[in-house]
Amino acid sequence: MKPSHYFIHIWLTFVCISTQIAVAASLGIEPREIVLSDGQRFADATLFNLGEQPLMVRLELVDLAMTERGGVIELGQTASERSIPPGIDHPFAASLLRVAPRQVEIPPNGTHKIRILARGGRRPADGAYHTHLFMKIIPPLEEFTALADAAHPPSVTSEKPTGTGTTDEHAEVSMGILPIISIAHPVWLVRGDALEAQAQISNPVLDTDHAQGPAFRIRFDRTGTGRLKGDLALFARLEGHSEEVKIGEKRSVNIYPEIRHLVTSLKLDEDAMEKANLDAPRLRSEDVSLRVQFTTTLPSGTANPVQSVIFTAFDL
Repeated sequence: MKPSHYFIHIWLTFVCISTQIAVAASLGIEPREIVLSDGQRFADATLFNLGEQPLMVRLELVDLAMTERGGVIELGQTASERSIPPGIDHPFAASLLRVAPRQVEIPPNGTHKIRILARGGRRPADGAYHTHLFMKIIPPLEEFTALADAAHPPSVTSEKPTGTGTTDEHAEVSMGILPIISIAHPVWLVRGDALEAQAQISNPVLDTDHAQGPAFRIRFDRTGTGRLKGDLALFARLEGHSEEVKIGEKRSVNIYPEIRHLVTSLKLDEDAMEKANLDAPRLRSEDVSLRVQFTTTLPSGTANPVQSVIFTAFDL
């Protein structure tokens, strides 16, 4: 008897992801950060649709932890999976808050109100707790229908065994892929008054191999339990000159409470460098002094709102 032969043809339809990204770009939210201050039971936000098609949006609170390189990772639901990074208190808020409604439909060029509410029960210790509001854009039913029609599989045929004992089977399987885009938005729950948070700058290092051009790698050492966000700026002063020149800037640097150290890159401003007659190699010369400044843009209790370090790069 000859062995049976199976022929499976798999056909994949990839919907243009750029179309979904364009749809995601039409979804906005205000305010830029949702904050429940001490004593607040809820905070309102507005979703708005800038597009010409209605948007179906599913809402969920998801805990994301910051890494020491500035990225974020999703935490699991068990205590062991939440131990990132180890040895640090975990000020995450998904279990302390809820969002209502869980799903909304926003008309073209329209808006929809949502509410973040504090759950009742145990009050957490004083500190700044954070989570992220995931806004998942659900494609309209017509897109699923069109995809199903395009991917309709041919009929499966099977030949009956012949007198020689051979069997030939032909099967064709069709599949379609429809991407669903999610947008994450920060949400904070603050417990306690005048929470302090501060970041000390250390170890600026010139990185001439940075993917986006010459940059300085800068380390922050964080203390305190409050929210901490600020603007980072780099200044240069040539020997014999009294005025500094700003040669780099990075706005809205967040340093979340779960990390004690953060390393970020501050790209040099090529236009500012050219106007000051500077380039990366010259920053290493002894006649150029540098100053990096971090200015907090959030209330920080009694912490110093400006952290500034003067250094030279010639010995780096």
